[in-house]
Amino acid sequence: MAEVKSRRAHRAPRASRRSTGTSGTSSAPFAARLRQVLVDDLKTAGINAEVRTEAVPTTKLHRVLVTARQFKQLPPSERQDLVWRIVGRHFNQEEQLLISMIVTLTPDEMAGK
Repeated sequence: MAEVKSRRAHRAPRASRRSTGTSGTSSAPFAARLRQVLVDDLKTAGINAEVRTEAVPTTKLHRVLVTARQFKQLPPSERQDLVWRIVGRHFNQEEQLLISMIVTLTPDEMAGK
């Protein structure tokens, strides 16, 4: 327990560690890389996707939204398997733990249709 306390003592204040995934803070490179990897690999699979990331406030975690018309042909479980396989190929386990969730929807599903 003492080791955890000593590491915390050397951390920067929370406000300076926060990121939206698109700003110039330390998690921005991770979020940008995550978006690019998903767009590129999904395109290789024939899926033109839009990928958005959002930082989870007061944490180092990221939420991910992937939308694509081509998801219409895939059940939700297959969409998730596809996207998480891509993440698993490009990110180590520690980096994967920075992703709190990935939502995979069609544009119609996003619009509530």
